Amino acid sequence: MGEYVRHFQGRLGKAEGSTAMAHKVARLLWHLLKYKQPFDPAVFAQEEAKMKRKKLQRLETMAESLNYRIDPLQ
Repeated sequence: MGEYVRHFQGRLGKAEGSTAMAHKVARLLWHLLKYKQPFDPAVFAQEEAKMKRKKLQRLETMAESLNYRIDPLQ
């Protein structure tokens, strides 16, 4: 969730990013209470992995446009 906060604070500013995060937490709590489901941190791990893949793809695309290639460390 920290990456989410930093993402929106960078786009919207510190106050608006914090407000967006508070709204997300409120929606999360409402969903958990409404459907009586336990909190599952695996969902956030999946979203974090998805965001990481998107960042890597964006970086690779940018590097390719600059005629560079990114090789992962072994």
